[in-house]
Amino acid sequence: SAIRLNRATWAIGEQQFFRGAGNMFFASWFATFLQEARHVSVPSSGLLTALPVLAMAAGSMIGGGFTDWVYHRTGSLRWARQGVGAGSLAVCALLIVPAYFIANPLLAVALISAGSFAAAFAGPCAYAITIDLGGRHVTPVFSFMNMCGNIGATVFPLAVPPLVKAVGNWDVVLFLFAAIYWAGALCWLLFDGSRSIAD
Repeated sequence: SAIRLNRATWAIGEQQFFRGAGNMFFASWFATFLQEARHVSVPSSGLLTALPVLAMAAGSMIGGGFTDWVYHRTGSLRWARQGVGAGSLAVCALLIVPAYFIANPLLAVALISAGSFAAAFAGPCAYAITIDLGGRHVTPVFSFMNMCGNIGATVFPLAVPPLVKAVGNWDVVLFLFAAIYWAGALCWLLFDGSRSIAD
């Protein structure tokens, strides 16, 4: 009961919800976005879609070492987990917005890929903080976080078509994408990462 009611549990789940939603963009509508908003051919859109995914994979691997490096440098789990988590998602959002103004599809995708690389640093932070705060209750904390991510990944593809239809412009999806990562960054700041959830 204490775990379910703890603000940290919900904040960790919320950031995962937004990260799951953001990550699903590439698996669902990104190729269509490139075709409709940047007039890229179907084969080229498939190839360009791979770039942010590869960037996320690289960011996840490097992000794990980076969060440990921050911890060893500062001795603070809050900086190493919440600081890196919030900062990486905020950087991602900042990189995505300028892509709206770039007509060249390759440059736009390069900028979005750089954002995806940055956002991926939050992944290892999320997994590590469930261990840091969950202690012997890490299983339900991690399961809750993972479930929230799955819900976010389910909701995002359903939200895009009505938004595009209402606005009449595929470029607006980039602002939704950026807003999702801003919201995820905020979630990292809404709890005290130095206190165990079990306590």
